[in-house]
Amino acid sequence: MNINFTLFIEMLIFMGFVLLTMRYIIPPIEQALEERRNAIAKGLDDAAKAAQQLEAAKNDAKKVMDQAKVEAKQFLENINKRGQGIIQEAKDQASLEREKLLKEAQAEINQKVQEAKGELNQKMALLITQGAEALIKQNMSSKQNEKIIDEYLTEN
Repeated sequence: MNINFTLFIEMLIFMGFVLLTMRYIIPPIEQALEERRNAIAKGLDDAAKAAQQLEAAKNDAKKVMDQAKVEAKQFLENINKRGQGIIQEAKDQASLEREKLLKEAQAEINQKVQEAKGELNQKMALLITQGAEALIKQNMSSKQNEKIIDEYLTEN
């Protein structure tokens, strides 16, 4: 056989192999590559969406934390106001109790003063009676009577 004929046959076989490869082998490979390209593109899109969702979630979490801080601050302010109100209420109650005790003490003091005045009046009446008896017993002049009364009152 001739080199030209062999070369021609080899070319025909090679062309057949290329045609078979182009018809049956390359399309599934291209399809697999296209599917892989699409899967990678979809994965990149999903990753971008996930990054956006993560950023949105971070923003939402920050908003929630800020809101929680505001609510906690308001709660503490309310607690402090309520505590101040309770303290003021206790002060007012103590002031009322103090006023009540002062009034009771003043009433008791006034009662004791009245009792003491009554006792003093009784003692004074007794002293006057005793002085008058002494004057009557002695039957003296009015100057002597005045002198005796003054002495008796200064002694007692």
